[in-house]
Amino acid sequence: MTPPTPTHRRFHLTLLLSLVLSSSALQAQPLRPNFVIIFADDMGYADISPYGARTATPILARMAKEGVRFTDFYVAQPVCSASRAALLTGCYPNRIGILGALNPHSKEGIHSNEVTLAELLKTRGYATAIYGKWHLGYQPQFLPTRHGFDDYFGLPYSNDMWQKHPAPTQPYPPLPLIEGERTIETDPDQRQLTTWYTQRAVKFIEKNRNQPFFLYVPHNMPHVPLFVSSKHRGKSKLGLYGDVIQELDWSVGEILKSLKKNGLDERTLVIFASDNGPWLSPGSNPGSGNARNAALNLESLLLQNLRDELRSLRLLESELRVTKNRIDHHLGEVFAGIDTPHSFGFQGVQRWNLS
Repeated sequence: MTPPTPTHRRFHLTLLLSLVLSSSALQAQPLRPNFVIIFADDMGYADISPYGARTATPILARMAKEGVRFTDFYVAQPVCSASRAALLTGCYPNRIGILGALNPHSKEGIHSNEVTLAELLKTRGYATAIYGKWHLGYQPQFLPTRHGFDDYFGLPYSNDMWQKHPAPTQPYPPLPLIEGERTIETDPDQRQLTTWYTQRAVKFIEKNRNQPFFLYVPHNMPHVPLFVSSKHRGKSKLGLYGDVIQELDWSVGEILKSLKKNGLDERTLVIFASDNGPWLSPGSNPGSGNARNAALNLESLLLQNLRDELRSLRLLESELRVTKNRIDHHLGEVFAGIDTPHSFGFQGVQRWNLS
């Protein structure tokens, strides 16, 4: 592939946060930018209104209008653990041994030698937190608190890896809800997950409004099985799946509202993306899967599975070097864009410089 000309390089993202994450930039700014990454689970490319969905998502539509909407944004692998490994480390997941989706019986996880985005930012004085799905290892040495996050609340893996799984490779234990490194509940009420994560995120913003922070909110939804709180159930016109999407839109709105309330909206980079595309298997579990596939105008089921799983939506909102209401068609991938000291070793490659 021929590299784009300099005039086309802006926002060409091979590394997700390389826009503002160089060490020199962070050291030079008296008010360091905050970073918020909101990660949906198995959300399809056309599941929100900025990408053509019938489900109303006014908050995400406003994000697209006030920020940048990417149309060719891809993940490293179309599966949970691998995609998240790439996001947080800047490495291709195969290189760090994270393949597929880790399950409750997996013995492996993210290695202590890997440097995550949270670990790097902590060296720059950032507060860090994750509220949601981790999926990079369940044993204590693999948990977020051992990899740069000050605070953690959520499920350690996918919400379907529980005793009610329809076809497990081996029986799953009760689903744990973890706070820090302690299981505080098993088989929690999944209807409340999106609300709980959102509430924690808002409290974290308020608590850390006077210092730079990195907030990572990887939702469990809309991964199956689908759950939605009573305040959003039955509110969309597209059934349970539409309700779930609208609740995620509400969640983004609460986070943006908190940033504005605390005077942080003009120095916070907010990214909304999905870890990969939707489930394309037959049945009702994938929600509006058929509508999503049609929206991509792909010619075969094989191609649908490949491209829709890899192709991800992405919205970016910030006052930091961002031209509002932009649509960017350049190829992008989900990587952390970590600018690490050479002693950390290989941490990914940037194809072209940003301008």
